[in-house]
Amino acid sequence: MNTKSYPNLALYGVPALDPGWVYAVKTGNLIKVGKTTDPHRRLLREANTWSPDPLEIVGVKPFWNIRRIEYSLHSALAEFWHRGEWHKFNDRYWLEFFIEGFSNFGDEEDDRDSNSVNFIYWMNGDNYVEAIRMQREHKMSLRQWQRCKGDPWFRQRPLPMS
Repeated sequence: MNTKSYPNLALYGVPALDPGWVYAVKTGNLIKVGKTTDPHRRLLREANTWSPDPLEIVGVKPFWNIRRIEYSLHSALAEFWHRGEWHKFNDRYWLEFFIEGFSNFGDEEDDRDSNSVNFIYWMNGDNYVEAIRMQREHKMSLRQWQRCKGDPWFRQRPLPMS
C-alpha cells in the first residue's frame, strides 16, 4: 500500500512542466548547481570533467520547472558566486546551511511534486527569495547580479579609509 501523499500542484501555482533534476556537486568549499534531464549521463559520465579534484555529489533531486529552479538557486546564491555555475563558500556555516537545505529534498522520481512545492517553502523560509526580489527590483540580469555578489549598491559604497 502506497502511503505517500502528493500535493495539488495547481493549489500552489506549480505548473507540471519542464521535468528534470537539479543537482549540486561539491569539491572543497565549491558547489556547482545545475540541471539535467539525464542525471546518469550528466553526473556519472561527465561530472569528473568539470573539476581537476574529485567531486562529491551533494544531491540529485527531481523537480518540475528545472530551469526556473536552477535560475532561482543561482540568484539566491549570488553572494557566493565564483564563476559559471560554481559558488564558493568561504564560511563553512553557509556551505553546510546550503547542503543541509538541499539534502532535505526527496531523491526519488515520485518526489517531484512534493519537492517542487517544498522548494517554495525553502526559498521563503531561508530568505533566499529576498535575494531574488532584490534582483528583480533592480532589474539586473543573473550575470549582473552575480558580479555584484547580490549587493546592488556594491559599487556605490565609498571605499574604507586606510
